[in-house]
Amino acid sequence: MGSSVVLDDFGTGFSSIKNLVLFPVSEIKIDSFLAKEMMIDKKAEILVSSIIFAAKEAGYLLTLEGVENEEQFLKAKQMGFNMVQGYYIAKPILEEEFIKKLLN
Repeated sequence: MGSSVVLDDFGTGFSSIKNLVLFPVSEIKIDSFLAKEMMIDKKAEILVSSIIFAAKEAGYLLTLEGVENEEQFLKAKQMGFNMVQGYYIAKPILEEEFIKKLLN
């Protein structure tokens, strides 16, 4: 069994490029703020595209957080994200409910 380091909320708060240099990160999760902004602001879309390009060149996996509808899902796929996270895929559930769904 292995482990990996995921940099969460990239693009906001304390998740900076510095952390990509200092820690053995394998995956970058782009913050949900950017998921919303890239749909309505061309500048935000260009910045996210640049992050995707640089991250892929450096070998990181990319997840887009906060995907809430089909339009965001299709945009994430078109832009090259490896994974998405958000209500469009599934809402949070309790552990017991997850186990029940997993077993059925």
